[in-house]
Amino acid sequence: MARVTRIGFTSADSYKNIQGKVVLAPDIFSVDYDQLSHLGVKRLVFDYDGTLASRWGAMPSAAAMKLLFSLQEHFEIVVYSNNWLFWKRRQHFFSAKNIAYKKTQKPLRLERDEEKPTVIIGDKWLTDRLYAWSRRWGCVLVGKSA
Repeated sequence: MARVTRIGFTSADSYKNIQGKVVLAPDIFSVDYDQLSHLGVKRLVFDYDGTLASRWGAMPSAAAMKLLFSLQEHFEIVVYSNNWLFWKRRQHFFSAKNIAYKKTQKPLRLERDEEKPTVIIGDKWLTDRLYAWSRRWGCVLVGKSA
């Protein structure tokens, strides 16, 4: 059986059809970002721990950073974290000035921001999925949760 390398939302023709929906993927490299762009997604929100970094306090891989830099051409990129170590040393993690960082206590704290077609990419069924659902965002769960 062939290995699936790109996973996206099936039978969706617009962002409205993926709001509140969940897609499972083995890792951040298997997500079909081209499809998300065609669906009208403007912003990608990445959870930090377990999604971009393999474990708490770890640095993201060079491949993950390369992916984020390439996605900046088509999407607004936001990294969410409540990891104090990330906030203390985030300049060492990311050098790009056009990647936004947001401290959050997801899923219960709902920050206000402008309405923009958004998909959150995370690794936790409870926090990331619930946060996406409460905001009416699309959600891609990666890693062990998938």
